[in-house]
Amino acid sequence: MKRLSKRTPGLKKELAKAKMQRDILKKGHGVLCKPRPVKYAWIESQADLFEVSDMCEMLKVTRSNYYHWLNTDTSEKDLQTEVDTKLVKNAFKLLKMQCRLQKH
Repeated sequence: MKRLSKRTPGLKKELAKAKMQRDILKKGHGVLCKPRPVKYAWIESQADLFEVSDMCEMLKVTRSNYYHWLNTDTSEKDLQTEVDTKLVKNAFKLLKMQCRLQKH
């Protein structure tokens, strides 16, 4: 019985962390596969509900990059997002062209 009572606090802590991770994934499932700036914006919007470090861990982004993004001027963020969007669109166009060429 003493063994169980010694493990209980640790198990309660693990359970609380698992519940928190579940809640982050429930709320953030829509941003899991999105570009980093989208993830950063979501983290910023949820910072009053969850620990930033936990959200960064669950979304597979580093805290240092998140804080760098957070402290970057908004116009610079917009510019980077625009550049990233153009890169993704161009990559997609190239992929479509390759698929068309392979069909012929």
